[in-house]
Amino acid sequence: MSVEKVDAAKTGTIYRGDLAVKTLCIQQPLYSGGRITAGIQKSESNLRLALAQTEKRNYKLN
Repeated sequence: MSVEKVDAAKTGTIYRGDLAVKTLCIQQPLYSGGRITAGIQKSESNLRLALAQTEKRNYKLN
């Protein structure tokens, strides 16, 4: 987030007397080469593995 000073004489009435403008900028890649999807799939696989290992341990305890 950034704050910029406004020159009210140049901007006219659109800013209604405010001397600062707050700007919020979100950047997102248009194409990441599949890295985001691969990361999500890896996390899901790791979760399934952890759940399977927990289930295996619980089975051995019973």
